[in-house]
Amino acid sequence: MRRILDLALLALLLGTPIFLLVVLPDRSSSARPATKNLELPRPRGLTPTPPESRILDPDLPVSSGSAGEEPSRVKVIPQVGSFDLRGLYFRGGGAPLAGEVPIAVEGGLSPVADEQGQFRLQIPAGPLGLGGLDASCPIIDLDKNGGSGLLSVHRYDPSEGGAPLLEPISALLLQPKGGTPRLLVCGRSTLPDGAQLAVRLLAAGHGLESILLRVNDRKFAGEIPISPRDYHAGVYLLQFAWGRTLATREILDTLDGNAVASFDGEYQRDVGVFFGTPEEARLQEREVRDFYRGALDDLEGMRDLLLVSGAEARGRRSKLLKDSELMARLRAHPLANSTDGLFRDGKLELSRWRRLIDEQIPERVSAYTMLEEIPFGTKHPQAAHNLVMLSQHVRKYSKLESTIVYGALGLHRHQNDFVPNYDFGPETERTLTLQRIQNFADAVRQFIGL
Repeated sequence: MRRILDLALLALLLGTPIFLLVVLPDRSSSARPATKNLELPRPRGLTPTPPESRILDPDLPVSSGSAGEEPSRVKVIPQVGSFDLRGLYFRGGGAPLAGEVPIAVEGGLSPVADEQGQFRLQIPAGPLGLGGLDASCPIIDLDKNGGSGLLSVHRYDPSEGGAPLLEPISALLLQPKGGTPRLLVCGRSTLPDGAQLAVRLLAAGHGLESILLRVNDRKFAGEIPISPRDYHAGVYLLQFAWGRTLATREILDTLDGNAVASFDGEYQRDVGVFFGTPEEARLQEREVRDFYRGALDDLEGMRDLLLVSGAEARGRRSKLLKDSELMARLRAHPLANSTDGLFRDGKLELSRWRRLIDEQIPERVSAYTMLEEIPFGTKHPQAAHNLVMLSQHVRKYSKLESTIVYGALGLHRHQNDFVPNYDFGPETERTLTLQRIQNFADAVRQFIGL
């Protein structure tokens, strides 16, 4: 009986796990039904939203927000940029124009300028070009990163007296903030296809940029390359020209002889293009006048101080001492203390004189001797050139005056002083140099209008 009970107990212990494996359902992951990734249909006519990039702005505080939300310090920035352009609409000479502006942008947007010729243009990155002629006009592909800047559009009035050889129609100048300007031009011509036109950008008669444009279907258009330089605000000259030197024999053979004869074989049309804004131009003109007025006072003041001191060293009295107004200005010159009391009891303080001639005057003159360092040189090249020549001659005159002073005092010429020309003595060279100084100073005043 006991054996039977032991066998029954053994059977019960062995049967329990088998029962659980058979009766209980399987809860492993392999028994779950598969989930399908369903793709929703995209509505027709819609383009996907451009991808976005997310950056952390350290200037914004981090807020906790609700679950699943991003911190408020996270900005969403689209990869496709946009342009915010301040616009100006001009006639060729810089006078403002009101009305619809002839430019072409993607989407056909046509801004309208107010009575001051001002308009605002907010457009996505893409093509920007001149309108009002046809598709042959050039375009600018705006930077995909976007930005801001100034857009000036120029419309040129037609010439009187029939159809000329060259007829500029319009120009577009884009001045992006922190970038190089872009200049587009469009026009018509009665010259045959293949004829070349010379186009130049000038400031006060000084050439800055140039390009050759080809006539096609009685039209010409192109972009004038602009070099990185400091373009100050104001009207620059845009010159279109044609001449026999630009024409091939085939072009000359196809021209109407009477038409060419009426222009004596050459033709030129000058129009204006405005860089910057009128407000900037007025401000910079004041800065130009202040700079050149200060430079002339500085350089001519050095000359006059040396004239007074040199005359005193030679035992004479300078005529400048009679001009009380001039002497008041000279006493305010930065080098006035350096020339005061140089000669005492007929003796020259050589150490102070040498410091004046060898150090102080060259240091002050050096601010005007390098053409590329003259402010506003792009807009006023003649004035800048004459100022450089003026500074060089003031330096030369200081060495000449020192040579003459040493001779009058019976001293040997100093090694740093001027060596007279073989044909002229120091007195004659001094007179000629003073005349040149006055001529250069007068030229600066003339070009700046002082």
